[in-house]
Amino acid sequence: MRQINEQLVYSAGPTIFRAGLVIRDGGIRCSNGWLSIILDLVIKLEQRARTLPPNEQLNVQCIKEKFGGLRFYVDCHNKFDEIDITAAETKAWNTCEECGGQGKHYSDGWKRILCDPCVIKWKEERRHASRN
Repeated sequence: MRQINEQLVYSAGPTIFRAGLVIRDGGIRCSNGWLSIILDLVIKLEQRARTLPPNEQLNVQCIKEKFGGLRFYVDCHNKFDEIDITAAETKAWNTCEECGGQGKHYSDGWKRILCDPCVIKWKEERRHASRN
C-alpha cells in the first residue's frame, strides 16, 4: 500500500494502532484497492475502542493479503470487533486488490482478487519481471 494511504489508515485509528505493531511488521501489506474496506473497518474499531478501558482495547497486529484474501489480525477483541473484521475480510473477496472495483478470484500460482483490466496489467507486469 502506498505510504500516504497507510498514514491515512494509521491516523484514523490512533488508539488501535498505539502499539505500533503493524508499522514494525512492515506496514500494511496489501494493495491500494482495499483501502476503503480497511479504512471503514479501522474507523469502526477505533470508535468502539475509545469507549473501552485501555486493558480491553484491541491492538491491530497485522494487515496483509494472504492467499488472495484480506487478513486483519488483532489481539483482545470482542464479538462486535470479530463481526466487523469478518465482514471486511468477506467484502475483500469480491473487491479488486489493485483498483477497488468488482473483483474475482484469479490464480497463476499466486492467488489474487482482480478485475479483468487489472488481471491484464498484472500478467504483463509478471511477464516483464520474468524477463529481467
